Amino acid sequence: MRNIRIYGAVTVANVQTVALLAKAFRNTNQRLQPWPGATFSADTDEGKALLGGPIGATIAYFLMQHKAELGRKVVERVRVVAEENGSAMHSPNIFFEIADHVPPAPGGSGNGLDPDADVGGKGKVVKRSEEIVKRSWDGKYMVRTHVFHL
Repeated sequence: MRNIRIYGAVTVANVQTVALLAKAFRNTNQRLQPWPGATFSADTDEGKALLGGPIGATIAYFLMQHKAELGRKVVERVRVVAEENGSAMHSPNIFFEIADHVPPAPGGSGNGLDPDADVGGKGKVVKRSEEIVKRSWDGKYMVRTHVFHL
């Protein structure tokens, strides 16, 4: 199961998913067609909408529930393919293409910023600080400042 690469739903009839697909096709000037179909990168608005829909939620839940067995996985793209029966087009099939999560480079801070990196030729970060400047009444939310000195 660790090598899972595709999660699919065939003959999609869910009204909400069909509406999300119609909007994704409209926004990207694509159409429902047989293999290889249409693809939506998971980092686009259309891909995010499909991942947040009823069928996308099932793969997200599956990946979270089986993280111990699968390792960290991400959905890279969503592929939508028409079911073809002779010359007639029928219901869409939706496939979520899964890949291993790629962690940040070693030595990085995990947020894409390397505190030892040369920043625009101005030198290295020599000091950084953070401070909580405001909290909500219940303590759940906060505003935090991060200051980097070069």
